[in-house]
Amino acid sequence: MAPKGITFEQAFASLRTKFHDVTLKGNDEVTVRANRTALASRCEFFEKLFFSDFKEAQCETVQIGFPGAVLEATVEYILTNKVAILDNPNSNEAEALEKLRTVLLLASAAAYFDLEELGEMIKKAVTTFVEDAQPSLCFAVLEESLKNNLSEEFEEVALAKIHSNTSNCLHGTAIRDVHLSVLKRIFLDDRIKSSLPAFRAFELVQAWARTESAEDKTVAAKSLIVEHVDLETIAPLELSSNVSSSGLVTLEQLTEAYKRQALRAAEVLEFPIRQVFGQKLTASFTVTSTGWISNCIACAPITEGKHQWTIDVKKDINTHIWLGIATPTGFSTTLQQKTYLGTGVWSYRGNCQTHNQCQTLSNGMTFAQGSRVTLTLSLCPNDVNHGSLSISVDGNSPVTSFTNLCNFVGDGGFMPVVTMHYCGSSVELVDKMELV
Repeated sequence: MAPKGITFEQAFASLRTKFHDVTLKGNDEVTVRANRTALASRCEFFEKLFFSDFKEAQCETVQIGFPGAVLEATVEYILTNKVAILDNPNSNEAEALEKLRTVLLLASAAAYFDLEELGEMIKKAVTTFVEDAQPSLCFAVLEESLKNNLSEEFEEVALAKIHSNTSNCLHGTAIRDVHLSVLKRIFLDDRIKSSLPAFRAFELVQAWARTESAEDKTVAAKSLIVEHVDLETIAPLELSSNVSSSGLVTLEQLTEAYKRQALRAAEVLEFPIRQVFGQKLTASFTVTSTGWISNCIACAPITEGKHQWTIDVKKDINTHIWLGIATPTGFSTTLQQKTYLGTGVWSYRGNCQTHNQCQTLSNGMTFAQGSRVTLTLSLCPNDVNHGSLSISVDGNSPVTSFTNLCNFVGDGGFMPVVTMHYCGSSVELVDKMELV
């Protein structure tokens, strides 16, 4: 007699229907039918379970501590070497999140049943899932990994994604529902911590603590700040307003932060100010055709110390002159707007925040035709602002507009730049100025 005309997959499927002789029950009471011999022949765990002195060998229904969906996928893999849930594309965020949690539990099951190849398949699938995923999926990977003691490789996939896209992953809306253990793990990652200014870290904890929850998050939030937020690196203005009024830090903590800031500021004041001169702007820089035109002061890229330069605004057409700094890697014939860090008639605050590298303190100072603008860039050790750019117009008190600039030093330092738009606009670098 010739074999029946059915496919390989159909033959295996019949082991769970027509020829099933055991039922696996999940911890959610969902049941999965299977064949003892088929499972035992492909998995040593089930061989010992069904063909030994274990009581389960005589039971028609066997309780196993995983959800039914996980047991379903496990049996599918044992019988066919495939798992449909690893191949199906994501639909919406809610379904994708539910699917990912099942896949991560399946990773735990793969380790429990000693199915090494299944574990490798899952790692590849999770990497693909989070590649273009919403923040919630990254957080879910971290939470399930920590809760179920999964391989550290899963944590690494999620943390790498968060680090590469902190602007989308780490904001108040995204983290409001994350588990405390997830937030702690994020703050412990050196890559994320180095690219996350202290005040932004504080704002994240504050947003998380304020989210409505069945439990009071205040105590946990206070602990997070003590352990992971360096208050002394937060600008004094923010400390005295947003931080002090949050209810998450004590007066003693604030006092200690101010003391440390004062000590660091005293050290920074000892650094001499170096005047920045150069070739390109020692003569006037004038726009000869309408369109964004940029120029830099031809000096060696600034990577340390305190530097200052002064520019006279000779002619301002339509208030489209911008003064600031850029990284050498960002400067080209036409400087990309998003590489700007500075202040002027227009505010580029949004573009700076896109970098997640600096913190905006002032949304921009205005100057007009005839103004003399002095810019001071401080990249001194122990700088309380971790690198800052301050602006003074017409001899008035300088205003610190940007902090945490030291995060950019690794891009090759900074170059002072001027950008103008309208034909006829003109500026001039003031040479041989008295040190202030």
